[in-house]
Order: sequence, then C-alpha cells, then structure tokens
Amino acid sequence: MSKISINPDTLTNPELRQFIADNEDDILIYHPDFELETAELSNFIVLRSGEQIIGVFIYQEKGDQMHVDVDYIVEEHRDQGVGLFFYGSKIDDFKKLGFTSVYAIASHPKYQSYLTELGFKSVSAQSELFSYDLA
Repeated sequence: MSKISINPDTLTNPELRQFIADNEDDILIYHPDFELETAELSNFIVLRSGEQIIGVFIYQEKGDQMHVDVDYIVEEHRDQGVGLFFYGSKIDDFKKLGFTSVYAIASHPKYQSYLTELGFKSVSAQSELFSYDLA
C-alpha cells in the first residue's frame, strides 16, 4: 500500500465535491441513502494517495455516537488494507473527540463483510445496522 494521508476536509473544497460527483454512482451502491445536499452539516475526512483523493469518510455526530454516512474507497484501492489502516489510525482520535461508539448502516453484502472484518457487530440478526464499541 502506498503512502496514505488522512485529513479533515469540507464541502467548500471543489476537489472533494468533484470526487464525490465523479464517484456518486459507486458510492450509492454501498450507501444508497446518501445525498450530498443533506451532507452539509456532516464531517468529512479525505483519504489521499499522494495528491490524489482515493476515498472519503463522512459522518455525523449524535452525542457520543458517530453515525457513518459514507465510508468509501475507489475500487482500485479496495482490498489493500486502506479501511483497516484508516480505522486503526483514527480510533484514538475518535475516542478523544468523545465518541463511545460508531454506527453504520450496511445494506450491501460487501459493505457488511467489510464492517465485520473491521470488528463491527450487527445490532441484531435481521438488522442492517452495525456498531463498533470504542469504549
């Protein structure tokens, strides 16, 4: 895996807006409820390989819970450990921000498998809601 940088960002960055627009169809496969227009109040973290954006992590703060709107990596960088690297790098930061748990909705089987590999647990057998305990 090449050098990956992880940095907060905002939708005022035209490069981030273009990345989301260019990858919207693929993002919606894994996150069908995502709407950029309603994401204005969300938090954005951008993943880069060199200068190129390769992924975006979008979440909302709900008290001590983090709710993931989008956890996306472009296809050519999938299955290379980027997600594991991201969560491993950010878990302490998430705790320092006061989060005790992370929640994600996963309707796509690949996204469900990905979350399970990262240590997320399905909230119930029939549920698409997954959680990760940070405590």
